[in-house]
Amino acid sequence: MRSDENRITRRQLYEQVWATPIVRLAKQYGLSDVGLGKICKKHNIPKPRPGYWAKVQNKVPTKKVMLPDPDVNPEIAIKANRPPVPSSPEPTGFTNIFSRAVEAEAYQPGIIVDETARDIKPWGANSLHAKRLAGDKWERCLPEDEEALTIQVSKKQRLRAHHIMNTLLNELKNRGCEILPTDRRKAGIYVGYCGEFIAIRITELPEERTVTSRDSSDVKTTRSDYAEQPPQQSWSGQQSFKLTGRLMLSLVADKYIGEKNLRRNWRDTEHQSLEKCLNDIIVGIIRMAAAQRNQNAKWAISHAEFEANKQEAIIRGEKEVHATALVSKLDTEIAAWSEAQSIRDYVIAARNRIKELAQAGNPNLVKWLQWAETRAHHLDPLSTILSIGMDVREQESEFYVRPEFENESEHISTFVRQVYENIHGNGDKVVSFMNELRACNAFDPELSLIAIRDNSIIGYALFTNVGVRNRPGICGVAISPLCVRLKNQHHGIGTKLVTTGIETAVKLGKSFVYVHDSQPVEFFKNFDFKPASDQGISSSIISQYSMFLPIGDGAVKVGQNDYVEHPTPWTAFSQIDAGEVNRS
Repeated sequence: MRSDENRITRRQLYEQVWATPIVRLAKQYGLSDVGLGKICKKHNIPKPRPGYWAKVQNKVPTKKVMLPDPDVNPEIAIKANRPPVPSSPEPTGFTNIFSRAVEAEAYQPGIIVDETARDIKPWGANSLHAKRLAGDKWERCLPEDEEALTIQVSKKQRLRAHHIMNTLLNELKNRGCEILPTDRRKAGIYVGYCGEFIAIRITELPEERTVTSRDSSDVKTTRSDYAEQPPQQSWSGQQSFKLTGRLMLSLVADKYIGEKNLRRNWRDTEHQSLEKCLNDIIVGIIRMAAAQRNQNAKWAISHAEFEANKQEAIIRGEKEVHATALVSKLDTEIAAWSEAQSIRDYVIAARNRIKELAQAGNPNLVKWLQWAETRAHHLDPLSTILSIGMDVREQESEFYVRPEFENESEHISTFVRQVYENIHGNGDKVVSFMNELRACNAFDPELSLIAIRDNSIIGYALFTNVGVRNRPGICGVAISPLCVRLKNQHHGIGTKLVTTGIETAVKLGKSFVYVHDSQPVEFFKNFDFKPASDQGISSSIISQYSMFLPIGDGAVKVGQNDYVEHPTPWTAFSQIDAGEVNRS
């Protein structure tokens, strides 16, 4: 029986449903009330109608619905709606790093705020010495030190707000997040999750009290306001503001996120305090970081497309200028040749005329005709054949590397198939492996790089996401395939692809680069790759050629006894020599 599976008889479940509210009972089995309700409906188990538990609480007489078919009492298997925890040492399939982190939060115990804790961090201690913000109508306080928490609360709520923030930030640091203090004029303190930064701020909600006069009698009107700015006056009269003691914690993305289904605010309510929401807040941070990563990827693709179009426009402009110069040179030479031919024709006609007039011995005419022939010789570009034209040989333009566009997958597959078929004879296998990587969650278009020269693909490199077992906050990349067209090899194209991929991975918050390559080993050693076994790092792909390179803060985050998990297509492809994928 699975650890998340419970077995119970039909009659026992019937007794539990009528002894405990179904919402509370469903949580015990790791289900929602709707899920447990479907199980009851499937096995014909009646449930209390709406209002039943209110009557029980108020001691109103109620009637219990009898169980239909009481003799039918099969055993029911109730499986919790939770992802199974991988306990076996075998490698598991790779899933999106943010999805795995959200799933892992389901197993985290409830966070308890210790109001007696004294281990407040320096940025927290600095913000405790806060002063009232000048001009703040609600008498909220802000820290004097810029490198401190942005907690906009009253003096009464200051210590409570600090305990909440201190507990939350400590939990985030335990999960591998990076904490960065920011200017108090900005949103709040930054939390870095997989290279994405989310700002956190905590404020105290204000309440507006409006006092006006009507029919010579004083009337007081009170309304709550959750906005940061005072509401507009809807009638004349005095307005006064005060804080309610309710706290609100807000998440602010580092960049604009258009997704509307993200939760950004948690506040004190009548039924639940902010201290009970810390687990949900961590899940909200992970989801916002994932949404921000997706938004950044879209912007990166758009920017790369813009830069590629710009580069192509520059190349087209240079070619047009060169073509215009060729045409201009040709027109000039044709005009000079035509003029020289006209002079020669004129000299021939003049000599014929001189013979007719018997003036061939006139020295002035002879000199003039000789000068005219010399003039034609100087004008004619064909007189010296080496002086005509200009260099029209195709100059090899510079190549550049960019991420692939959405409609280029077929062109890339054709290119990869041709390269590997010509060099190793395994083009179809490599393309099939590459397409499987593209179809899984490990694929990131921003890390699928192509080298372009004269609007043609001359090189390709695919960096796919890989994770570290039991450390959901850490993510790296693996290189495969990596190829360059045969006639373009040994020109620095492969080096540029790997360098660009590593730089992009650092910007995306990756911690390491993994590669399985049998030859040439010296190529990757130029990037400071070292054998993974020498660093005590194992992998789901067994290969004696596994090489590892920490990037960013990876030297601190990944170390001895860590196990790198590859996407599922890697496991299926491991029977093929992984070195054949990268040899070119």
